[in-house]
This record gives sequence, structure tokens and C-alpha cells, in this order.
Amino acid sequence: MKDEILISITILNHNYGKYILKMLNSIKNQSFKNYEIVILDDASEDDSINIINKFISKNQNLKIKFIKQTKNLGTFASREKVLKSSSGKYILFCDADDYLEENCLEEYAKIINKKEYDRIIGIIREVDSNNKTLQIQDMVDNPSKWMYTMFHASIFKKEIFEKNKFEFNLNMFYDDAYITSYFNLYAEDTFFIHKVIYNWVIHEGSMSSSKKDEKNMTDIINYFSSMKDLYSKINNPNDIYEFEYQLIKFYYYSIYHCFRYSSLKQKINAWKTLNKEFKQLAPNYKRNPLIKILYPTPVRKYGKILVWVSVMLEKLHMMKFALIGYHIISKFYYFNI
Repeated sequence: MKDEILISITILNHNYGKYILKMLNSIKNQSFKNYEIVILDDASEDDSINIINKFISKNQNLKIKFIKQTKNLGTFASREKVLKSSSGKYILFCDADDYLEENCLEEYAKIINKKEYDRIIGIIREVDSNNKTLQIQDMVDNPSKWMYTMFHASIFKKEIFEKNKFEFNLNMFYDDAYITSYFNLYAEDTFFIHKVIYNWVIHEGSMSSSKKDEKNMTDIINYFSSMKDLYSKINNPNDIYEFEYQLIKFYYYSIYHCFRYSSLKQKINAWKTLNKEFKQLAPNYKRNPLIKILYPTPVRKYGKILVWVSVMLEKLHMMKFALIGYHIISKFYYFNI
């Protein structure tokens, strides 16, 4: 239908009044206009609601749905609510403290006009709160859908959610890793855009770095447990290797990124706990053929080297010493697996 909304841009907000206007303006300035914005404020205690209401009143030409929660739902329930409230053929999940490149939606639309893929993935730029580029998550020539478990820079065909059972009533933070992993199980066609289209803002108050260590640990362990069922549903051997490799990446990501601001002792304790848990999920993970440094792997070279080095350090029982070095280096240099 001509009037059908192509893309629903969903935004979760919780006390991000300082950042959300930049996200909203980045949407407003998109060259492609066939979209709607679905905002869910999850019981913010700052000035977020006033900021959002002012933006809506000044931009009445935009299609905006604003959901205000008086009780905090959490990320899983919030994602489900914005998904059900969306009218678009495709869903773009955003966080309020990030922002889009000006051509983001246009790039998606160009691909959809050629073929309606189940999922379309672009490149993420990681920036700090001053817009300084920290890292660009480059793509390899032949990427794998299993390697992309973040919502950032991805749009998802809504009917895949509607036709398949997705569990949203879970008590963990890593909703993107869980939902995208299951979405990949059902997605038949995935397309990759080799351009930067999404900016992921990294700061100490961001959703991915602000949690307490205890909560971090619980959420990561819950994510590992939730992946056991998915393991049994993947039949293709190549998919199994790629899925397991992504879990290995997530395991090290959990140590290097999620505990970035923790003390050295907390980093080491986190690694010991997560190593024990991960061995239960993937007992033979060190034998995954994709780890080999010369083996063709659908993941960027930077991440592949970090995974290989980390596995070698564990085999040599030197991970503790590596974490001491990482703890020092990360104070001056940003990197993400």
C-alpha cells in the first residue's frame, strides 16, 4: 500500500534527557521520510518527558507515538511494547543516547526497494559523548548474520516477530543479543550495508556500561543459560560454528567491555566466574575452527585477533596477567571486541 509506513524507529528512554534530543533531531533530518517514531519513556526521573513533549509539539508533521510508563518495565518488556505499538514493515531499535547518520534510512530504503530482506545490517561507529570517534566496527567482505547480535544499525522485518514465538519476559539486560540470535534462526535473507549508518555513544552512564558488577554478572550468566535452547535448534554445521564463535566473542566482550570501569580485582573475578559458566555452555569452545588465526572467519580482523589472543592466553594460563595489562591500557586507549 502506498501509505504504508516502511520503518518504525523505536526509542527506549530512561533518564536520557541529556541525549535524546540529538537522537530525535538525527531522525528528523533524515533524507528518507516514510517512517514513524515510537518512543517509550520507562519511568524517567529527569526532564526527559518535557523534552520529548516539546519536540513533539514543534514537529507535528512527524508521525510520533509517545508511550509514558509510570513504573519501570526494563529493557525486554519495553522492547516488546514498542514492537507491538509499531506500524512499520520494518523495525529499527534505538537507544535514546545514540544517533543516526543522515542517510541511515535512505540506505535501508534503497535495499528494500530491490528486495525485502528479513534483516538489513549496517556499520556502527562508536563515539564518545563529545562525538569523538572511538572505533568503527568495520565489516568483512563476507559477513555472517550470527556475528551481529546488536540492535544498532539493523532493521528487522516485523512479520518475523509476528510469525514466530519470541520470549520477552526475561530478567536480563542483554535483550539485543538474545532477540537477534533467535531472529537469526528464523531469518532466511540478510543483507549487509558496508557503510556507517549508526552512532553508538559510549559513556559511563550508557545502558551498556552503567550497571553494577553484580547485575552485570547475573545478566551475562542468564544470557548464557538462554542460549542453550538455541544451540539445539541450529542444524547447519557452519551455522553452529558461527553461532558458537559469536558466543565466544560475547564471552570476551563481557569481560573487556562490560567490566571496563571495574577495578582490577573485579575484572579478574568476573573472568573466573564467567569462564566457569561459559565452559558449561560451550565446553569445547577452544576447539572451534573459526578461532584459528589463518582460518577464514566472517568477523572483522580486529575482533578475530583479540579472540585468538584471548584463547591462547587462557590455554597458557596467563589470562590473569593479560587482564592486568588491559586494566592499565584501557585507561588510556579505547577498544571493543
